[in-house]
Amino acid sequence: MTDSIDSIDGLRQDLEAARASGDMRAQIDALRDLANMQARLTHMTEAARYAEEALDLLRQTDDLAAQADLLITLARIKANPRQYQEALAHLISAQSLALRLGDRQLELAALIVTGRIRTMVDPLQAVETFRQVLTLARELHLRLEELLALEGLGQVYERLSQMPEAVEHYQAALKIAQNLADVAKQGALQLTLGNIHGDAGDFDQAIAAFRSASTVLWASDRRLAARALGNLALTYARQGQVTDALSTFKQSRDAFAEAQALADVEQVTRFITALEEGEIDLFKPPHLLNLERARQADDAAAELAALDEVMSYHVERGEMRQVIHYGEQKRDLAQQEGDPVAEGDALGDLGTAYMVLGDQEAALQAQTRALDVAREQGDWRGEQISLNSLIHTYAQIGLPDQVADLSRQALDLARQTANRAEEIKALGSLGVALQ
Repeated sequence: MTDSIDSIDGLRQDLEAARASGDMRAQIDALRDLANMQARLTHMTEAARYAEEALDLLRQTDDLAAQADLLITLARIKANPRQYQEALAHLISAQSLALRLGDRQLELAALIVTGRIRTMVDPLQAVETFRQVLTLARELHLRLEELLALEGLGQVYERLSQMPEAVEHYQAALKIAQNLADVAKQGALQLTLGNIHGDAGDFDQAIAAFRSASTVLWASDRRLAARALGNLALTYARQGQVTDALSTFKQSRDAFAEAQALADVEQVTRFITALEEGEIDLFKPPHLLNLERARQADDAAAELAALDEVMSYHVERGEMRQVIHYGEQKRDLAQQEGDPVAEGDALGDLGTAYMVLGDQEAALQAQTRALDVAREQGDWRGEQISLNSLIHTYAQIGLPDQVADLSRQALDLARQTANRAEEIKALGSLGVALQ
């Protein structure tokens, strides 16, 4: 911190000297350096003041490239205290200048920051921005910018809870980071992938990612390596592997101590104490903990409810393979316990998950079985839901004859049960099928 203060004082002296001499270029350089230094210290109000003063001077020159570059810097500064609209306005100006100059790399730099800000305020728009970045980076053969675009898409999809898409783009970014020998990016991406896999219950993949992250980062960033070790220990703890968790937590604690991260040392020490006192349940996600407790109690009804909770968690995150994994368990348990309602629910969820993954045959099998179960039990609500699911699936596949047949069945059922809303829906799907 003392070094930073000395640097700021030195830059201020440079600025005063430039002002005294009337050297505009020297003033701009000193102001820009002061803005960057204050931003590194997270003094964003001061950073913005210096950047804006530098920009005012630059606008008196014909150096459009420097103006665009400083607008991008100012946008980064404004985004930190969440002044997103001002930041985006600066980026629009920077892009306009880049286009006037025909400078594609400058345009790319502005688009990358635009994508990061839109990730916070408008994720769907951010997807389009990062796709634009990806296309431009590939046209210009800029591998680092391609990596940043893929990483940005991963972050947006993660924010949208579309985890398979997030993993796909993070893994693509990781391959480029490995090709570029970018150790910092490799470690950060592996750490992120480990967190996603761990939250999804893919503990083997999470463990592999955290181990890789800690190894890659050990020499260059001891604090981030310690965090990877801490997350690895948490993963062991979630699986009930107390010995592995304890030894890894201790490695994490020692690494944080080497990095002089005292707050992190205290937190990891609390985890170690909790494990040593046998408080293993503290480390398990609530939805998985409820499932484990239901199984330990041999309570089938509670287990079915817990499986439903776990499936809902993964549906919200778009993790359809996990939905199938737990859906099959729920289906099998419901059959074993003679619970047709739970079986039908599980089959319906399985059908949806299979369809999302593109397995049309498996989707139709699950949805057809769900329809049979509902009819066997006289469950007209379940029957209506299953008919609607089959209609949707056959429509997506492009088989209008089957859509028409099922729509007639849905129409008959809706009229028998005096369900006007379902009757209108069935008439609509029938009309489309007969066109």
